[in-house]
Amino acid sequence: MWPAGWADQVVEAATPVAAGVAVATTSVALLALSVSSGRGMRRRRWARAVEQAGLTRSRLGEQLVPKLVSSSREGGELVLRVRMLTGQTPQDWDRRAQRLAAELGAGKARVAWSPERIEEIELRLTRKQAA
Repeated sequence: MWPAGWADQVVEAATPVAAGVAVATTSVALLALSVSSGRGMRRRRWARAVEQAGLTRSRLGEQLVPKLVSSSREGGELVLRVRMLTGQTPQDWDRRAQRLAAELGAGKARVAWSPERIEEIELRLTRKQAA
């Protein structure tokens, strides 16, 4: 036979444990959601890729990364609109386009620009061909 009030003692003891489990589960779920969200992951991948391609700058210990303004699909190409860093030219990007394509897992890249928007370029990436 169980002592009187045993159920109340079990509930009192289990409540803090259950609350801790709920908080831990929620924290893990939020962390997983933030890691898998497209925007954050793309930005980190972008920063790493342009750094490897030699298109970032360092100023006063801070890493400056060209801004990824937008991305869209046109036919079989992924079109990235990029705001270049001060002092960069479209020709700088053109020289490093294939390295950047490799870093982003694309087959090839080409750079396009317009005289009206001299601070921005379009980076057009084409998928790798299946072997």
